[in-house]
Amino acid sequence: GVCVGMFGFCPTIVRRVQSIAPRQLKAALESGATAHFIDVREPQEVSIAHIDKFKVFPLSQSSTWVEKLAQSISPSDPIYVMCHHGMRSMRACQLLETRGFKQVHNVDGGIDKYSVEIDPSIPRY
Repeated sequence: GVCVGMFGFCPTIVRRVQSIAPRQLKAALESGATAHFIDVREPQEVSIAHIDKFKVFPLSQSSTWVEKLAQSISPSDPIYVMCHHGMRSMRACQLLETRGFKQVHNVDGGIDKYSVEIDPSIPRY
């Protein structure tokens, strides 16, 4: 591949995190298969809108939970990561991948897009 940067050098290549559509998240939630669902929003955001099965691990506190997750769940288990619109979850996915997790999925558009496309009972904010 050709890499043209503003200063003529290539940034470190970060493997592109796999994003999934809200409908794919819905299928994963309903499948019953072993998977982990992580919401990286802040607790005050989660109090406004949440999806059952998601555990809250705020990105702002990732230094306290990434290592614990790495020690407590299998690196081959699927992990679905969600935030409000998909930016913080993308960052969290990258952190998890650097810790050796192999099946990390970013929920495209976050809980906001999930509310619009799948479950309008989830409040938007």
